[in-house]
Amino acid sequence: MAKSAEGTDNGQPQAGLQLSIPLAPIAGIGTLIRDRLIRLRGPHFFEAYRATLWWLPPLLVLGVTGRGLVHETLGVALLVCSVVIAVYVIFRVFVLERLEHSQREFEPKWLAAQSEVLRSQYFEILRFTVYGRRFPRRNSGAPHRLFDLQELHSADELLRTYSAERQNGSRSWVLIDVAVGPGPEGEYEVQSVRRPLTDLELIPSRTGLESGRARFPAAQYVASPASVRRAARWPSSSTYAVLSDPMRIYVGPAPAPGRAAVGRAAPGRVAETGAP
Repeated sequence: MAKSAEGTDNGQPQAGLQLSIPLAPIAGIGTLIRDRLIRLRGPHFFEAYRATLWWLPPLLVLGVTGRGLVHETLGVALLVCSVVIAVYVIFRVFVLERLEHSQREFEPKWLAAQSEVLRSQYFEILRFTVYGRRFPRRNSGAPHRLFDLQELHSADELLRTYSAERQNGSRSWVLIDVAVGPGPEGEYEVQSVRRPLTDLELIPSRTGLESGRARFPAAQYVASPASVRRAARWPSSSTYAVLSDPMRIYVGPAPAPGRAAVGRAAPGRVAETGAP
């Protein structure tokens, strides 16, 4: 399933690649304590501390009532219950603090590992449209040309145009529709990204996996801020992908065994661009 989304032209479309950040792994009895006694199902520490506060009213009621009936069996039982609750609250706060500390150490490492996977991911290009020197308004009917990145002659012509523009300093604007995903439910989102042609990295395809696809070697996952007050204080529970420049696009069909790839890639690094 795919849905459309307006892309950005500043080099950082925030795509529909969202992940839930897991809890830091722990071994042995720690897992049992976290899951059964603390009942922490994710890095939702603000909610966990808030839930701890709900133990305070019964603690106070049992303690006050038990002291008033201290010479009766019921009063002793109430005092024992209040002590048990007090011990649990103290234990819960201690464990939550330890878990939160572990989560803060785990989160950047997990984000870095997931970002490495994201940088190696290929995104299918659905449409590659080249316009003139000024990017037109959407649906304006301005002259344009569609290029089939997996067709030999179309890809070869695109690479020639790309190399010529890099040499003579001119630039054409490009609108690229990219299938981004899968999302949490397996859906794909169509991101529309516009760039000057010469700000892209066009590389002849070497394999069938690359042909007609794009990669973002500098992409990264960024932790989403918690939706609570003083959000920076709490570990994040989710993350989203920022597909930063450079945008590396592989053009042409995969070469047959023994044959060279179509065209020749022009060297150069992609520069961040703004709106025309």
